[in-house]
Amino acid sequence: MTPEASGAARATPSGARSLLSRLNAWRALRSVWLEPDPPEFQWRLLRYFAFSRAAVALVLLLFVMVPREHNEAAGLPNSEALLSLTLPYLAMALLILAAAGWWRTRFQFRVRLDVVLDLLFLGLAYATLSRLSASVAMVLLVPVLAAGALTSLLFALFTAAVASIVVLTDPFLQMLNDGVIAPGLASAGLYGLVYMMAASMMYGLSHRQVAQERLTIARERELRL
Repeated sequence: MTPEASGAARATPSGARSLLSRLNAWRALRSVWLEPDPPEFQWRLLRYFAFSRAAVALVLLLFVMVPREHNEAAGLPNSEALLSLTLPYLAMALLILAAAGWWRTRFQFRVRLDVVLDLLFLGLAYATLSRLSASVAMVLLVPVLAAGALTSLLFALFTAAVASIVVLTDPFLQMLNDGVIAPGLASAGLYGLVYMMAASMMYGLSHRQVAQERLTIARERELRL
């Protein structure tokens, strides 16, 4: 066998694996897109989380608008940079809140999309605002609780893991650079544990309620028959 032929033979399995992974990702996305809509209980939870998201966005906006002295001297971003981060998130939260009243299809797809957008915006907000206050990490509970209450356990734990990585990245990098344990590492690890526990507990409580509601609907149908 020539070197060119052997190289092509080695490249073929990797190309097949790449194609298979793309097909699996497409099938997973398609299954989420075609998943049937849940009972009314989870639609109500979706609206509650839409209100909570808008409230968090408003609180973040008010937080960055509070005047502070010597921000630039301390290496903190100015108010214009903070507003350019929080205003788009507030606009997205209001759009999701408005859509919660009339868009009642593709439940699982839209919930996952909302959670991913939350992780993106709130992760950037935490990376920027954590220098002002470490308690900003609490805003990441919003996507974690939403994923636990409205999606699968696997996606809920994935959301909690991403939120944990967000809060652990900065103190971990400081520990690597300084060679000593960063002061915020313990609190960041505690936040990560809270995210995991919150996702698991919300999943259990929400899906128990969904199972009871489905059982009630099934019994009503039996009584009608």
